[in-house]
Amino acid sequence: MGYTHYWHYAQRSLDLERWQQIESFFVELRQQQRVSIEDRSDLRLHGGSGMIAINGCAAHAHDPFKLAYFHGDPKRDQVVQRKRRIGMTSSLRYCKTARKPYDLLVTALLTYSRAIAPDWIEQVQSDGGAEEWEPGRRWAASVAGISLPLPLSKREA
Repeated sequence: MGYTHYWHYAQRSLDLERWQQIESFFVELRQQQRVSIEDRSDLRLHGGSGMIAINGCAAHAHDPFKLAYFHGDPKRDQVVQRKRRIGMTSSLRYCKTARKPYDLLVTALLTYSRAIAPDWIEQVQSDGGAEEWEPGRRWAASVAGISLPLPLSKREA
């Protein structure tokens, strides 16, 4: 299948303040990055939504990584309510980076986002282990100026 990261969004909205923290963190990472990325992010909050969307460039591209923010979106709120009624409590997302250079940015973003919004990103899993996440965690902690744990959850057998 390829080297992949997985994360579970909770079926609840993220507050605007924490989304703006994630956006600001992403902007800082982007300014410090050492690899070329394709950035299709929409950091302006149009109608209560925004998105961080990145990929590598050319031969260094693989799956796009997307973190999306929806707040006060009636259609999304209806979907969330339907999922809750049938017992779905989270929504799985994934990104196959194939260990390409933009993987460092992906692991840093997931590390920070999980740390400041654990009620929004409930779980992070990966085909990689702690040693492969450590560079992204260290970079995230350095940029954020705080101690950040590895975000990885244990995989169920």
